[in-house]
Amino acid sequence: MRSTVCIGMLLYVCFATAGCGAQHAPTSPQRVVAGDVASGKILVDILDSRWHEHYYQYEIRPANGSVALTREETFNDYQHEQIPHEYRQPTGAIDDCLLKKPAAKSPDGKYVAGCKEESLRNGQFSFKYFQIFFITEAETGKELFHWKLDDWRRIHGFSWSPNSQSVALLNSTQVFGKGPFETIWAWAGHPVPHDTVYLSVIPVSTLQPVEYRIRGDVLYAFTRILDWSLD
Repeated sequence: MRSTVCIGMLLYVCFATAGCGAQHAPTSPQRVVAGDVASGKILVDILDSRWHEHYYQYEIRPANGSVALTREETFNDYQHEQIPHEYRQPTGAIDDCLLKKPAAKSPDGKYVAGCKEESLRNGQFSFKYFQIFFITEAETGKELFHWKLDDWRRIHGFSWSPNSQSVALLNSTQVFGKGPFETIWAWAGHPVPHDTVYLSVIPVSTLQPVEYRIRGDVLYAFTRILDWSLD
C-alpha cells in the first residue's frame, strides 16, 4: 500500500528538512462530540519518512475532545519497521478511491459510508481529481452526506463507531516544501509533500463534521485507523 522511498530521496530529505521537527497535535482539548454519538477511543497511527522512519500512535476521544500521543518510535529504514499489521476493517486504511471505491456498512446495517473520485477538466489536456466521501441509507441507497474534498486534501481511511452513530474519516491536507533543496527537487518533477493529518468525526444525527488535528508537517504521510473501541 505504501511505496518504498528510495535511498536517494531519503538522503535528500535529510538535508532538505534538517532542523525541522514534526508538529505535535495540540495538548489542549479540541471540539467535543456527545458521548452517546462518538463514544470510546479511536486509535490512529502515522508513519513519517523524514530520513529515518518516525512512527506515532494517537488516541482520540471525541467525547472529551482529547488527542493524545501514546506511542513514538524511530526505525532506521522501512526494513526495520515494527508497526501493527492489522487495522480497522474493512476501510481503516485505503489506497484508492477511484478504482476500488471502498465502502463500509455500519454495524447496525442501516448505513453505508464510502469514497469515490470525480474529475474536472483543468485546461485542454489535464484534469483535476477530487475525492468524495459519502454516507447513504443501506436499504434505499439515498445519499445523506456528500463531501467533495479539495484537490489538496486526500482520504486515508474511514471507520464506523461501534454503535453506528458516527463515522470517522482519516484525511490529510498537503503542501509542497519550498526550501532550497525542495525547490530543486520540485523542478525535477518530484515535489516533497508536507502533510497535516486530521480525523473528522461525522455524527449521523447532524451530518456536521467535527475535525481533530492529529499531527502536522509529516513527510510522505502513511496513516491508518487502527481501532475504534468503547473502552
